[in-house]
Amino acid sequence: MLTLKGHTGAFAAIGAVAFSPDGQRIVTGSWDQTAKVWEAATAEQVAVRLREEEAANERLAVLEREEAAAAETDRALRAQDPGAIKQWLVLAPIPFEAPSGPVVLEQAQIPDEARIRPRVGERVKVGENELVWTEVQVADSLLDFKRLLGAPGRSSVAYAVCYLRAEARQTGLLLKVTGIDLVRMYLNGKEIYRLAAIRHRVQDPDVVAGVELDAGLNVVVFKVLVEIGWTWEGSAWFTAADGQPVPGLRVTLDPDAKP
Repeated sequence: MLTLKGHTGAFAAIGAVAFSPDGQRIVTGSWDQTAKVWEAATAEQVAVRLREEEAANERLAVLEREEAAAAETDRALRAQDPGAIKQWLVLAPIPFEAPSGPVVLEQAQIPDEARIRPRVGERVKVGENELVWTEVQVADSLLDFKRLLGAPGRSSVAYAVCYLRAEARQTGLLLKVTGIDLVRMYLNGKEIYRLAAIRHRVQDPDVVAGVELDAGLNVVVFKVLVEIGWTWEGSAWFTAADGQPVPGLRVTLDPDAKP
């Protein structure tokens, strides 16, 4: 596309455009009370601009292919991550109207969100809607709410919960979290991780060190906010300090499951 620049000021909008009979000139009339005569682009100029646009489109296509390849590599690596949580109970979407996501992150969309213990099929009244806790299994540890639910028409909150059963008390563990959305995570009723500002995609996970798990049942609550136009996803996993799986740790979606 060729651009002609010349009309200026607060009333520079073009009101009329006409070509000369031979197609060599363009006349424009503007709300700035002026008229201008322009030399029309030559065939050579048009050809140059078309080549530039084709080159830009090819660069964009290359970037898209590279991004798709990187995403596929990420998925393959996540599938091999020891300690990745691949089972969740999900409650979503919960639309919000607050001025910004960080404000909503501070609010509880369901009562006592840090200490919830849902079960599969349990129904929850949220505003005028009734939602159901649904079992979700993921193959590569990435919990993608858009893939599960479709892109929401409004800014929304999703809750994901799982239960970790440990054979013995564990200390010095690592919690790793990926994602670019607003996130708040609780472990056994206490906040353990927060991401309060949307960021560009990052390759390396955030790491919380010194995590402790009780012997028996542990409850993980993963709260993820999406604002229109962004991703709506995240991953979480627990490992020993050396990055290896935690001995005797089992993920379940039933808080009453026997050890």
